[in-house]
Amino acid sequence: MENPSEHALLALLQCSTDCIYLKDTNSCFLIVSDELARRVGKTPSELMGKTDKDIFPSEHAEQALRDEQEIMNTGIPKKNIVEQERPGVWVSSSKWPWYDTQGNLLGLCGISRDITQEVLKEKENEELRASLAEAEKLKSMGQLCAKVAHDFRNDLTPIIGNLEWVLEDLNNHNYDASVIEGLKAAESSAFRAFELTKLLTNFAKTAQYKLKSANIDDIVCTMGSALTSQLKDGHYRLEYTLNAKRTVLLDENQFASAITNLVINARDAMATGGTIRIATNEIMLEETVNGTPDRIPAGQYVVFSVEDTGTGIKPEVMKNLFVPMVCSTKGEKGCGWGISSIRGIVKGHNGYLDISTEVGKGTTFSIYLPANPLNSETAPKVL
Repeated sequence: MENPSEHALLALLQCSTDCIYLKDTNSCFLIVSDELARRVGKTPSELMGKTDKDIFPSEHAEQALRDEQEIMNTGIPKKNIVEQERPGVWVSSSKWPWYDTQGNLLGLCGISRDITQEVLKEKENEELRASLAEAEKLKSMGQLCAKVAHDFRNDLTPIIGNLEWVLEDLNNHNYDASVIEGLKAAESSAFRAFELTKLLTNFAKTAQYKLKSANIDDIVCTMGSALTSQLKDGHYRLEYTLNAKRTVLLDENQFASAITNLVINARDAMATGGTIRIATNEIMLEETVNGTPDRIPAGQYVVFSVEDTGTGIKPEVMKNLFVPMVCSTKGEKGCGWGISSIRGIVKGHNGYLDISTEVGKGTTFSIYLPANPLNSETAPKVL
């Protein structure tokens, strides 16, 4: 008659959704559950006498062997060890030494459970918590920026108006040229400060956007000479590949400001010159993509990107890239508002930003804007 305990063990090995196994003192499989054999694409008999090195990646297998030898040498079990069994698969494992009735070591027994979904969910929750914390921080800073911009603009308006009035009056009289030049310099500084209030407003996302259907390629084409003028000398080269047929909802002035800021940032990242590539294309995302810094939902998009061959962005800078006054480029170039305002503009267009960078090789800023339905077969434009 069949031993009832053996029958129960066999039933357990056949029915369990966990991976159960017994190994000898050399960590070779003696008994395995059907689930373990299924997960590695073998039959239970094919696994007899094999070790983890025969079925798993070497890094996991070598660590498992070290753990098992430690368990058998010390007699101390290891429980609920979370480990990556193979790329994309996480398991929780527990292992115990296995003795006969006289206390002689026979090997070890173990059980592992696939917890991949739980691990991925926890990672997603961690990312969500970090995203919410960042959003709350930026919201508070945005409220402060909006208040500062409002008060600053109110103070600047009479300053600029009075300077214009004084200059107009002085030009009608024979005053010393140095006095007029000094006043012009003051007026220029006031105008620059006024432009800063626009960047503050963009960061705070309180700017008034006048969205209308437009083709990004057309906007880039009209900006060609203006963008070239930002490059200063012949050490920089602009390359265009424009392939966006679909239109998007745009505030052309605001988006042009974002394009200019991205080109200036790319230029400043290449101290000795280099190539700036401006590209547009269309993409259909079948599922949500975890970009940096934004999660991009599934949908049809027109993507505008600016790529440089510069220094790249270091991880410690990347963490605070959208905090005002943090510069992504070396030295004293820029005030640190450009990239912050870019994100505000992107959000104002219901878009998403993704940044890919490699230190020493360069950075690509990609703006994803929801695409309007295709309404024409306009040929791609190349500048």
